[in-house]
Amino acid sequence: MRPPILALNDSAVLSVAKFLPDVELYCLARTSKKLYSILGAQVEGIMKAKERRHRVLQATERWEPNRWYCWKCSRLHRKDFNHRFYDLCDSPGLVFHASFFQFQYHAAHLIMNHARYGAGHGIPLDRI
Repeated sequence: MRPPILALNDSAVLSVAKFLPDVELYCLARTSKKLYSILGAQVEGIMKAKERRHRVLQATERWEPNRWYCWKCSRLHRKDFNHRFYDLCDSPGLVFHASFFQFQYHAAHLIMNHARYGAGHGIPLDRI
C-alpha cells in the first residue's frame, strides 16, 4: 500500500514541509527517493548551516543504531567493531577525563550513547 503522503503533489508536500522542524524534515526526506527529490533543496540548506547540521545529525544518531555522529567531521559514521571508532577522523581529538579513566571524546560519546539509548547504540565500556 502506498503511503498517503506520496499521493500528494509536490507543492502540497512542500507546503507541509514548511512547518516541520529541521530534524523531522530531514527524516521525512530520507524516507523515500520521491520525497528526497522534492525536499532535497531544503535538506541541503539545513546541511550547509553548521549548527543546524549538528542538531539534525545528533538527533538522527539516536534513531540509527548502526551509525554514530562524529563532531570532528560533522558526519554520521557507520559503526564498525573492527576499527577504533574514535580514530577515524584526522583532526586531533579532545580527551575526556573521568576518575581513573581517560578516553578520546568519541569513545566517551559512544559509551554514553550505549548507556542512554540501549545495547544497539554506541559501544559498551568493556569494548574500549
